[in-house]
Amino acid sequence: MRWALSDEDHATVEALGISDVYDLSSTSEIASVPDRVAAGASWHNVNIMGDDATHFTLTSAEVSRAMMQEAERSFVNDGAIQNRFATLLNGLAAADDAALFQRTAGKDRTGWTAAVLQGIACVSNADIMADYLATNDYTAERVAATYDDYAASYGAAFADAMEPLLGGEASYLQAGLDEVAAKFGSMENYVLDGLGLSRETLYVLRGKMVRYQLPGQQDLTGNAAAGAQFLSDLQDSYLSGA
Repeated sequence: MRWALSDEDHATVEALGISDVYDLSSTSEIASVPDRVAAGASWHNVNIMGDDATHFTLTSAEVSRAMMQEAERSFVNDGAIQNRFATLLNGLAAADDAALFQRTAGKDRTGWTAAVLQGIACVSNADIMADYLATNDYTAERVAATYDDYAASYGAAFADAMEPLLGGEASYLQAGLDEVAAKFGSMENYVLDGLGLSRETLYVLRGKMVRYQLPGQQDLTGNAAAGAQFLSDLQDSYLSGA
């Protein structure tokens, strides 16, 4: 299910200076509710799961949770999905200005993308998990309304079986993080060896997210201080963005 932006939300997005929008949805998901793209932004579809994704018969909450955990593992070890994430990350690195990646709930395909970017930025797994679970705070009202709609339309048993799909649970993201640790040892190795990104692209992504300061920079004087300031200034120049 996809929700369109309200006029107020669209106005907020319009003001962000976005140059590129990456929609991670399938063909059918996009057809159901097309994106409202910010004026001047280029729209790209990176269909992470593909249109031939495996479908599960969701007979219980336990089956739904197992499916969600397996989906996170597939982000790490499925070759076709790896290629699509590589396309996405290369695109984000190449974007001239702010880039937006999205789907609907922001917890699965988008959640994993955020987790990978945070890993590239050297954020701890604990903080990545906390950020992932914060999605539940922002979507609680929508999740409750969707559950109620399912219960009213299809019955409580169906709603209970679908409920694990509506929010984020720690076991979902943890399944992906555990798969990264087991197969690649670190998020950086996953990005370089699993997704095949160049080290230069990894550095560009890290540079877009992280502001560097040399250790002890505040105490430097003379030429050392000038050199450190020059490096800092580079972070705000076109050389850093490109």
